[in-house]
This record gives sequence, structure tokens and C-alpha cells, in this order.
Amino acid sequence: PSNPAVVYAATPYGVYISRNGGETWRAPERWILGNPLSVAVDPRNARHAWVGTSSGLIATLDLGATWGYAESDLTATVADVALDPVHPDTVYLITAGHEDGGETGILKSTDNGATWQIRNDGLDSGLFLVQENARLAIDPDNPSIVYAAFYTESGPREFSLFRSADGATTWQPAPAGYPVATGPNGVVYAGGFRSADHGQTWQPISQPPVWETPALDYTLTPAGMLLAGTDRLGVFRSPDQGQHWQEARKGLHATAVTSFVIDPERPRVIYAGASEAGVYKTQSGGAQWRLAENGLPAEVHYTSPRHQLAISLEDPASLYLYWSSVRGGGPGLAWTDDGAAQWEVRQHGSDFVYSPLLVADPTRPSTLYLAGSFVGPGSSPCGLSRSTDRGATFQCLAPFADRSLALFGQPLIADPAIPGRLWVLESSSRIWRSDDYGDHWTDVHPTGLANAGDPNSLTIDPAHAGRLYLGTRRNSINNRPERVWRSDDNGKSWRPWGTGMPESSQVDELLIDSRQPSIFYAVVNDVFDPVPPFTDLSGVYWSRNGGRTFYPLINGLPNRRVTHLELNPKDPRQLFVATPANGIYTFTRQ
Repeated sequence: PSNPAVVYAATPYGVYISRNGGETWRAPERWILGNPLSVAVDPRNARHAWVGTSSGLIATLDLGATWGYAESDLTATVADVALDPVHPDTVYLITAGHEDGGETGILKSTDNGATWQIRNDGLDSGLFLVQENARLAIDPDNPSIVYAAFYTESGPREFSLFRSADGATTWQPAPAGYPVATGPNGVVYAGGFRSADHGQTWQPISQPPVWETPALDYTLTPAGMLLAGTDRLGVFRSPDQGQHWQEARKGLHATAVTSFVIDPERPRVIYAGASEAGVYKTQSGGAQWRLAENGLPAEVHYTSPRHQLAISLEDPASLYLYWSSVRGGGPGLAWTDDGAAQWEVRQHGSDFVYSPLLVADPTRPSTLYLAGSFVGPGSSPCGLSRSTDRGATFQCLAPFADRSLALFGQPLIADPAIPGRLWVLESSSRIWRSDDYGDHWTDVHPTGLANAGDPNSLTIDPAHAGRLYLGTRRNSINNRPERVWRSDDNGKSWRPWGTGMPESSQVDELLIDSRQPSIFYAVVNDVFDPVPPFTDLSGVYWSRNGGRTFYPLINGLPNRRVTHLELNPKDPRQLFVATPANGIYTFTRQ
């Protein structure tokens, strides 16, 4: 408040600080024990800040150059910190004690953290198990009025607000919810309610479109604009006291894209599955997106862990969507034949069970495959099933019936150039091939993969018949360092090939430029030790010598984690990259 150019950011990796309004950030000077959850800055001195962490309360007096525990005996998770705006030496905390002790409840200090008192009169101790889903707010005109908001997920979702009119000495429940923000002249927002008289009476308001999860935070600007931060949809604003909401997220790509497909005939048409954010379509190569959900149930927004989209190469207006929700009506499968103008639900509910992999046959638009566990009709175990009627019915394919454990999550690849050819990567000693859309299968009995690791991805060389490349996952310290292997005889024999990737990693996807087959791209996920110094070497890697050597290709990506790659089908120089939290990025090779 005293110097708006100074910004503190609490992240899982420590507290970052900016001195120029967020243009650049300084990394933490030293590791802070516990996950930082909340920050409060002294309104008199920008160099003095409090940080609540999962292991206690810490503070700095020198703009983050050094940190120390504000109270060494406070062995608790500090979910939120709030300072009295009139008397900043008065500090409030929401804490949750650990199994070996520590205070649980609302704590208050009136001497800048030298001593603390617990103030729980009127509160239920069960509220404080929510950890980070708790917020404090203080009335700026009357600091003796304090609010505590809670959001619990154990059992039915519950939103609670408590109000104290005596500086947290006693608490009373208020008919509002979570989160909470205060403003001048007695204005308070809490969940779906607004008060204009310091929380004495409440009127309902609308909320931003966040589906099942609530807004994570409210903020009031000095001009009275209400902002809401959400889990997957970015920021929304309300210019009329919460009656209507508008998107306020241009340039803010806080979206988890787990699957996307590109129209092979019109590459500017892209479809993206973005978990809680829903299913989107762009006709401008990503410049503008719109929801494409007509006909889909609400469970499409409750997916965990991911959406899966598949498109037909022969009929690009025909797409499939699988969602794996365990809430509401459960998982399901939908199909559209008009470019997602209208979806038709083909499977939905408990009779249609979990599948980690959906593959549309590239040469027959009516055929698709589900691979994973219990993916056949009824409840019988089935590792691989096929539908020839656009997902209306499924049939288990031999020899994968009753083999759910062996094939759980194992890759299934459809050859785009040879109609009917399918590959299943069961293990380094067993790779299956079918040449008739899955009616019959041959175990190719691969040789040479004894120290390759588990097979994790496969790509087919478009320029050389019978040449395959295998991406592997390290499963033993005895594995060779190469994470890419090559076969020149349709998978019968293999030899180590690609170097340059971390030995501890796994190759989740391999792509070859169809016009320049010496160019390879790979999604690499590194299994790293999450203790400083960080050594996560995940990301997009590429090769310019036929997959012999790979180099990181991460400049411009917000983080190293990547969920999916696609090449522009008309111009393979352009690569599309989906991220688990920051939308879709493009890279264009010169």
C-alpha cells in the first residue's frame, strides 16, 4: 500500500518479489520451509511483509533479503494473514495445527507479533481443516469488524462466513459465503452476497461462471470494481456490484489444456479440451476462442484428470470427446458430425467406465478405440475395445479381453498411412500389431529392447516403410541412457538411437515432420527430486538429424510441463504445444 511498485508473490517455490510493478521478479534468496499460502504487507513500510506457510508464520524486514519465523512456537499451517489497516501492529491469522501440536483457529496479535491470543469463541474447530481455503478481511472504516470465510470439500461442499464486531473476541455466523472482500463505506462481498451496511444485512448477487468450484478470491479496486479470481477461467470483473460479470482475462492464459486437435483440411480450426473450463473451438488459429458445448452435460466441466478429443482425418467435421468425471453423472463419450456445432452423447454414466486413452481411426470416421481398463460393454475387464458405430456400442477385442491390468494406460497407435494397421505397446518384450482394424493381432516379439525401459510412445517414419521410433520410460537403473529407439523392420528388432534427453525421463510423445523427416519433436517429462536445487529437465525437445540427438526447445514457454503436441497439417514448420496451466503456445521453425 505504501509503494505499489513493490509486489510479493507466494508460490510453491518460495516468495518472489518485484520492485517494478511485476515487470521483473527476484527469486527467493533462500528456501523457506513450508509452502507459502498468503502474504500481507505492512501499509507503512513496503520492506516489511508477513507470509503464512504450511509450517508457520514468517516475516521479512528488508524486502525479502532475509526471512525469519515470526513465532517459533507456532507450528501450524497459516492459511491467511490480515493486518489492521488503521493499526498495522494488529495482526490476524487463520491457522490449522499439525498432528504434533500447534494452535488451531483465529489468532490475534496487537504488538506486531510479539504475543498472540487465540480467538475462537463462536467458531467450530472443524472449519480450520480447510487449510488454504480460508480468507480473512477487515473493515477499512471500522477495523473492529473482522470477517472469516471458509470453503470445505469434505462431503457436501459448504461455504461459511463468520463476522466479529469486537476485534475477533467473539464470532457470529453470517448468511453469506466464500470468498470475502471489504471496501469503504461498509461494503462487503462474500460468496454470492453483498452487504452495504458493514455486514449487518445481505443481498444476493450473481457469481462468475465457475461451475462447481467457487471463486478463489475477491478484490475491490479503489474505484469500486469487483474482481474475482477463479481456478481455471482466469479473472472476471463486475462493474455493477456483482449483478453481472465480464471476462477480464485478455492475455491471461491460465487454462489447463489436456487435449486438442487440428482440422487437417483447415488448420486454423482447432478444438481444445480444457478440463473445468470446458470445450472450445477457434476458427482463427487461436486468435479467438468460443465455447463449443451444445448438447454436452455439465459433467464435462468436472473432469479429472483430463478431456480427450479425437478427430477423423477422412471427415474432419466428425469428432469425439471423452471426459472422465467421477462426479454428477460420471464419465462419458460424445460425438459430433458438424464441427462441434452440436454434440450427441453416446455413452454416459456408471455403465461407461474409465478409459485413459481414446483413439479415432484415421481412415474410417465411424470407428474408434478405447484402451485402458474395463472399457468394454458391461463390467467385464477389457483392455481394448472398438466401436464401429460412432461410439454407440463397443466390443472387446481379443486377445485384450480380461487383460485390463496389463494394458492399463499403455499406448495405442493407429497408422495414418496404412488403413487398418494398429499398434499396442504392452511392454518391452511384447508389442502387438493388427492389420485389420483390430480383428486379429500378432505379437511381433521385439528384440533389442532389454535395457530400453518401458515403451511409452511410438511414431512411424513417413519416408521409410517399416521404420518406427519408440519413446521409452526409464524403469531401472540398468536402462541405457537413450530414450528413443529405432526399428527398420516393422518393430521386430530395435537399437538405441536418440540421445540428449535426461536419463531419468520418459518420452510421452514423438512427432516427425512429414515434409522434412529429419526434424523430430518430443514431449519429455523428467522424474526429478523436488528439493532445491531444482533439476526438472522436462519440456519440448527437438532433433534436426533424424532423432539421433535432441535439444531442449523451451524458450518462451511459461514452464517445462507439456501435455500434448501437434504439427500444423498444412505447414509442419508450425508446432502447437498444450500446457497444463497456461493454454496453448506455438513455435514456428525458420
